[in-house]
Amino acid sequence: MKATIISDASWCHKSGAGGWAAWAKADGHDSVIWSGAFERRAPTTAGEAELFSIANALHQANASGMLEDGAQIMLQSDCLYALGCVLFSVKTAVESKHKDGAALIPPKKPKFSDNVKYALARIVEIVSERGFVLSLRHVRGHTEGGGRQWVNRQCDLAARKAMRAARAKGQKH
Repeated sequence: MKATIISDASWCHKSGAGGWAAWAKADGHDSVIWSGAFERRAPTTAGEAELFSIANALHQANASGMLEDGAQIMLQSDCLYALGCVLFSVKTAVESKHKDGAALIPPKKPKFSDNVKYALARIVEIVSERGFVLSLRHVRGHTEGGGRQWVNRQCDLAARKAMRAARAKGQKH
C-alpha cells in the first residue's frame, strides 16, 4: 500500500498559539484533510510546531484506518528542519528528492528540545509499531501551482485558521 501525507503548521511567536493541518491519500481511500489547534503541548518554535504537525498527521492517518501495516508513506512538509529531524530519528526513513524541493540535511549533533524529543518519539513509535516505510520530501511552501503545492497551500490555510482560533481563545496548547 502506498500513501501520501502532506502536513503544515502555523505558530504565533507572540501568543504561542499554534495550529496544524494534514492532507492524506492512500490506495483505496479518498483524500482527507485534518486540522486543529495543538492541545497537549505548546510548541515554543515554528520547528517544534512543524514536528507536532507531522506527528499529528501520522497519528490521524494511522488511527483513521486508512493505512495498512508496512505502508509506504511519502511524507511531505515545507519545513526542512522538521524533515531533517525525522530523517535523523527514523533510521529506516529515506529522502525522496523532487526537482521543486530542497535537499534534506539531518542534524549532525542534535540538541533537541523536550518538545522535539516528544514529537520525534511519537513519530518513531507509530512508524515502528506498524512497520511503515517513510520517504521524506520537501515541498516549497507559499508556492503557486497545482498538485502538492496546491495541497500545501490548503494545509497552510487550515493550520493558520486553527492557530487563529486558538489565539482568539487565549489557548497556547
